[in-house]
Amino acid sequence: MLPDIDWIEQRPLFFLENKELESSSHTNGLPPLIVLHHILVRSPVPLPHKLHGWKEAEYVRWVDEHSEAESWSLVEGGLTHWEKVSESEGKDISAAQEYVNLARTVLKNAQSQG
Repeated sequence: MLPDIDWIEQRPLFFLENKELESSSHTNGLPPLIVLHHILVRSPVPLPHKLHGWKEAEYVRWVDEHSEAESWSLVEGGLTHWEKVSESEGKDISAAQEYVNLARTVLKNAQSQG
């Protein structure tokens, strides 16, 4: 479930360097899913709802009805799916690799703390 977070709490994300997004000391304790979404919107990797063909409202409902761990799994699965599809289509994913690795680091940190 997505917590109620004031946009002011998220504002520091806008000014962080990519590498800083993996550190909870820089993300001010924001939920990992919020940080993951922020990483994905900076990248060429689509957000989970786009990969599944869901409308934004459907995705929000899905997140509300599932656990944090399930949401993280959805993001991880989306990263893997995007990599495989992009590679099979012959797309160069090197520009996105920084973001994929960063997202996986955030996921790993969240799973080890959760």
